[in-house]
Amino acid sequence: MSILTNLKNDTKAAHVRVEKVMVKELKAINSLEDYGKLLERLFLFYNPLESKVHQYIDQAILPDIEKRKHTQWILKDLKALNYTVNTSTESKTQQITSTAYAVGVLYVMEGSTMGGQIISKMLKKQLGANTSTYYFDSYSDETMDMWLSFKNSIAQYETHLDKEEVFKGANETFSSLKEWLELTSILENISE
Repeated sequence: MSILTNLKNDTKAAHVRVEKVMVKELKAINSLEDYGKLLERLFLFYNPLESKVHQYIDQAILPDIEKRKHTQWILKDLKALNYTVNTSTESKTQQITSTAYAVGVLYVMEGSTMGGQIISKMLKKQLGANTSTYYFDSYSDETMDMWLSFKNSIAQYETHLDKEEVFKGANETFSSLKEWLELTSILENISE
């Protein structure tokens, strides 16, 4: 069984936990301002993490790694909303200390693109057809191809990876995202 098949099984519980929090967040969006606040929180979580991942994963591991920069899409959406990000509150992300751990983190980031298209449709229904959803649309019509490319590249490289570190990276990313969304939601409600 491949490392990614095992990874899917090993991270299922953590994935479900963060998914529940995210669905709750998405259902609570009633305005473009609400949407902007969620995007800002996602940016503040993913921006430092994405930078660290790209320090460990290069084209030798994932030939199209340069295409896999998700925070640029969040910024594009925020710009369309005329929303300014307060970068002084970036998350204190987990430490990435190995390529294997970075692969686990990237698994979470890339996997999120699979549900993004459903989220994009949901947001357009809630907020209007012209709502900017570059982040959730991700690779658009190429999403499945990009996911398969990611899986194939990792499968070719998996003999070089410490499986437990990959699992740890993915599980800790799911858990950290859940905790970040819950914490920032509470702080957001206090400041209103």
